[in-house]
Amino acid sequence: MNSFSAERAVSPLDGSELWVVLDPELVLHREASDFLRALHGAGHSPHTIRAYAGRVASFLGWCASHGVEWSSVSLASLARFKHFVEATPGRGGRLRSETPFPEAFTAEQAARVTACCQRPRERFMVRLLLDGGLRIGEALGLRRSDLHLLPDSRCVGCAVLGAHVHVRHRANPNGALAKSRFPRTVPASQAVLAAYADYQFERAGILGEDSCDMVFVNLYREPVGAPMTYRAAKRFFERLARDCGFAVRPHMLRHTAATGWVRAGTDLDVVQALLGHASLASTSVYLHARDEDKRRAVEAVAAGRRYR
Repeated sequence: MNSFSAERAVSPLDGSELWVVLDPELVLHREASDFLRALHGAGHSPHTIRAYAGRVASFLGWCASHGVEWSSVSLASLARFKHFVEATPGRGGRLRSETPFPEAFTAEQAARVTACCQRPRERFMVRLLLDGGLRIGEALGLRRSDLHLLPDSRCVGCAVLGAHVHVRHRANPNGALAKSRFPRTVPASQAVLAAYADYQFERAGILGEDSCDMVFVNLYREPVGAPMTYRAAKRFFERLARDCGFAVRPHMLRHTAATGWVRAGTDLDVVQALLGHASLASTSVYLHARDEDKRRAVEAVAAGRRYR
């Protein structure tokens, strides 16, 4: 196939990042790159733009290989491309009947991830994603004013009961972005409260009385005190994966939270609200039985005991 590629471009002036599409001769595809730039300007998250970049590159490559003019593609050609995406392994597509269960950690793996966190800020980030199901962009975009950690926050004008976190879609100095445009609140567990207290103690010891309102800031690399970026979070999770000996990605913590809620019998509409899904269809993927779930059910019934 004529290979088009999605590439991350970093500005040498201010370090800002954009996604672009290159043709087989490594020449910038102007229309595709303009489309991705428009997504960036519309405030879409970096993860969403990256996904679109890969799909656009795949579509352009398919068109080139099949003699299809991408700018005037017919409905029949789009149907052929749709079939290609759905039926071709490794191209980002998958058969509808073989949609995999979202990657989630076992209880042992989750404990290992937590144990491999070396510093309070790391433990707080992992605990927040693991217990609250936040996306990494949502966590990096939190402000101190979003954390209402008192049992009663009416003194600050908030009617939500109990300790909780406000997740809001807005522009942030580090480029972090909440995917959903609808604000939501997520209850904070006691483990999250304890981890945050430890992180605050660490932050004050390194920075003193800093004025940055962002919750996650650089403590171990320059520029110290600046809002933590996606790139810094990526470095942390890559190091965590090496220490754990298995893949560790932020979204796996979110999947683990959602899987735990569903298996605990939480109503799906509650899980939807906690995750910030616009559609219940996005949440229903967590209802899919995994192979080990089905095996445990068969073995339990065969042994004459109730499946749990």
